[in-house]
Amino acid sequence: MFLQQIGALVIRFHRRVEGQLCRNCVNEHFAKTTLITSLLGWWGVISFILTPFFLLNNVIRYLSCLGLKPVDEGSQRGMGLALIAIVIAVGALSLPAYIIIRAIMGGS
Repeated sequence: MFLQQIGALVIRFHRRVEGQLCRNCVNEHFAKTTLITSLLGWWGVISFILTPFFLLNNVIRYLSCLGLKPVDEGSQRGMGLALIAIVIAVGALSLPAYIIIRAIMGGS
């Protein structure tokens, strides 16, 4: 299950993709939901709090699917975009992680 959200100040739009997906579909759905959430998920009060959890969910679920075999041997449809999505998601998670660590350490 991959989660997507778009924050819009006082409302949020969310979407869920779930089911038994092939490796190619996992790549495509992970990339799409994660990229949209990474870029547009932060723009609201509740969304700002939920977005890191959605991104963590997507990355963890994607990594757990890496053992799936592609539909056609040698076919890696969507793999490049999925790798870009992982890099962007980790980058997007870095700022909240830094803020939390600084708050715990006392801001020094």
